[in-house]
Amino acid sequence: DSGIGGTLPREMVNLEHLVILGIDNTGGIHGKLSGGIPAEFANLTSLSIFHLQGNDFTEPLPDHLFENWYEINTINLNSNTLPGSIPSSVDALESCTDLDLSHNRLTNEIPPQISGMENVGILKLNNNELTGQIREEDFQHLVKCRTLLLGFNSFTGAVPSFTAMPLLSNVDLTYLP
Repeated sequence: DSGIGGTLPREMVNLEHLVILGIDNTGGIHGKLSGGIPAEFANLTSLSIFHLQGNDFTEPLPDHLFENWYEINTINLNSNTLPGSIPSSVDALESCTDLDLSHNRLTNEIPPQISGMENVGILKLNNNELTGQIREEDFQHLVKCRTLLLGFNSFTGAVPSFTAMPLLSNVDLTYLP
C-alpha cells in the first residue's frame, strides 16, 4: 500500500527508459490515484511491468494504450474501478504473459483482438460487467494460457470447450447468468 494520490502525470511519458511502473494502493486509506491513465502512456515502449493496482480511476482505458507495448510482460490493473471497454489494442500485447484487468467496471464484449495475445499464461477478466458471448474463436490462439478467469460478469450463451488451449488448468466461469 503506497498511499500515493493525485493523478498520473502525462510527463512520465518522457521517461523513455522506464521498465517498471508500480503503484499499488490496495487497501490504501490515505490516497489513491484518480482520473485516468494518460493516452500518452502508449509511448512508454520500454515497459516490462505495468502495475497500477487498487486505485480509483474514473476514465476508461485509452483504446490505443497497448499499441506500442510489444515487449511488456505483466499488466496488472486490477481493483481500479476502471469503466469502459477492454482496449482493442490488446492484440499488440504479443509478449505479455500476465494480464489482470479484474475487479473493475469494464463493460461490453471481450474484443476479438484478445486472440493476438499468443503468449499470455494468465488472463484475468473476472469481476467486471462484461457482456456478450464467450466466443471460442477469441481464445483459439491462446495456446500458452494456463489460467483463465472470466467469472462474475454477465456473459450469455454456451460455455466454450477451450480445447485449443492445451495448457489450461484453471478456468473460472463462476456466477455467470
